[in-house]
Amino acid sequence: RDFTNLSQPPKMTVVEFADFRCPHCRHAAPTLHAFVDAHPDIQFFFLVFPLDGECNPAIPQKSGLSCRLASAVFCANEQKQGWQAQKWVFEHQDQYSDRGSIDQAIGTMVTKLHLNGDQLKTCLESEGTKESLLTMAKQGVAAQIQGTPAIFVNGRLLPRGQFLPVLHA
Repeated sequence: RDFTNLSQPPKMTVVEFADFRCPHCRHAAPTLHAFVDAHPDIQFFFLVFPLDGECNPAIPQKSGLSCRLASAVFCANEQKQGWQAQKWVFEHQDQYSDRGSIDQAIGTMVTKLHLNGDQLKTCLESEGTKESLLTMAKQGVAAQIQGTPAIFVNGRLLPRGQFLPVLHA
């Protein structure tokens, strides 16, 4: 959403840290988007916090899987399809078991979302993309993320913030 035309500062800023292989994040996404869409005076930021040591220094285990999915959504966002890619990746979450299945799913996503495959591939392999993911992960480390999804409202952790009654309160 474009917030440059807000006549007043947002009443609420919501920041979500999520991992694309996290089932709780998958269930939180539609609720958060519906809440934000229903409140035009809310500013929303989505940041990845991959539970994968390949791109997140806070996680000791390295598989590369969550990082690959985060990169794919980041790169789709470069083509103005980030929210659609996020939704697609969460909807197909049960298909990700290894690097091959993720790469196959990304190929299908490219077709379904009409993305430029060459541009996405270049972006996936770029150092800039890796640095962007690392920066987001470091923001999560600084915020002392203990798990995903982690929802912050106006700079404060909101436990159970993925549920509408909690957000409304």
